Amino acid sequence: MISAIENNRLLKLNTFDITEWLFYLYIFSLVFISGMTVGNLISKTIGYILIVYFFIFDIIIYKKKIIHFEEFVFILIWVIICLISGLQVKDQQLYIGRLATIFQLVVFYIISYSIIVNHQIKVKRLFLVVIFSTILIFIQGIWVRSGVSILLRDSRLYSAQGNPNTLANFGIFSFLFVTYFVFTVKNIWYKTLFILIDVFLLYGLLETESRKATVVIPFIICFFFILHSVHQYREAQSKLRFIVRTCIILSLLLLIMFGIYQFFIYSGYFRRFNKLLMFVQMQSGRNEQAFKTIIDYSTYERRQFLKYGLQMWLDHFWIGRGLDNFKSCINEYWLVSKHVYAHNNYVEMLSTTGVLGFISYYMIYLIIFKKLFIALMNNNLEQRKLILVHTLLISMIVILVIEMVIVSYYLKFIWLILLLASSYTRQLLIESSNAPDYA
Repeated sequence: MISAIENNRLLKLNTFDITEWLFYLYIFSLVFISGMTVGNLISKTIGYILIVYFFIFDIIIYKKKIIHFEEFVFILIWVIICLISGLQVKDQQLYIGRLATIFQLVVFYIISYSIIVNHQIKVKRLFLVVIFSTILIFIQGIWVRSGVSILLRDSRLYSAQGNPNTLANFGIFSFLFVTYFVFTVKNIWYKTLFILIDVFLLYGLLETESRKATVVIPFIICFFFILHSVHQYREAQSKLRFIVRTCIILSLLLLIMFGIYQFFIYSGYFRRFNKLLMFVQMQSGRNEQAFKTIIDYSTYERRQFLKYGLQMWLDHFWIGRGLDNFKSCINEYWLVSKHVYAHNNYVEMLSTTGVLGFISYYMIYLIIFKKLFIALMNNNLEQRKLILVHTLLISMIVILVIEMVIVSYYLKFIWLILLLASSYTRQLLIESSNAPDYA
């Protein structure tokens, strides 16, 4: 029994690699406990231990190198612009606190990049850590729910993170990673297990009542199917047989999605989503009464943040009002606003770090996308590695989508996704014959 487990490539780990195990533990803590006050301290402690251990053993004792990566220059430029934005800052305490977080993220990114490359960590192991952590907090969240608010009739799944929307972020990416395993594992029992996990995650996402999950999950399914089908069509010996098989699979997929939709429209989740649609319809019709009759205040509030956030940016075009200072400055434009962030990463970046900070930050994304598209056009990649490229590409697009409704530039989990997309695409592009298999 033990021998069988050790020989299984999906679970096989290097028992003696302490750096690797600390890295897994840190990622687990990011998902499972970092949303809690005490949990955040524990997660940071694990992170500091990882950093110290890395420098003592990997750098000093074993003489391993810190790996250089293309986006480092723009990360450095962005950090410098964040520093300069302090010249316009209104709330110094907010600025210093967020700046400290960014320094931690950059150090984590640099060290983790080197750990992944130097220790030849397979991406499926990191996917499994994220999936396992998300399953645990979804299980906990089924029994632990947020209180009923004035605006919502039903309780929402929130779990250890204390926020159903944060939990939905983990669920969305875990769903994508599980889908990667569904397409790549050959063992029928593992494939069935991962399909069941995907179903469980879908149920958990419905329970969070997160509207972005309603949009993103169908996108993931469709985009994954399209990318995979295009590749299969190019490789198929019989094009007609492939088209017939694809049509059958597509029909089954549409039937499943129709069943999910029927479940969805009779849930409390649909009421939240329907409020959003009604609000958008009123706005598109330019009905002035819609401004007085607030169907969903959070949607109305985000519309105002978009409007006044862009005005804040235009008033401070180059370097913004100072890092993390949207919440302290929004009352200058909208008197009744709450003291909160912009609920939109694009608006938050523009208004607080200006056009210079915005461009330098999204140049990091652009470089990662460039590497992904180069890998996507590489005809020498085997199917499993190409599916990994599809997974990482979709994860980057998902980040761009959800950043329309969240502020993510300081979230550790988002930087983890950027790290995975950049580091593993880099490894896939290595052309040396002795390059390790990272997929």
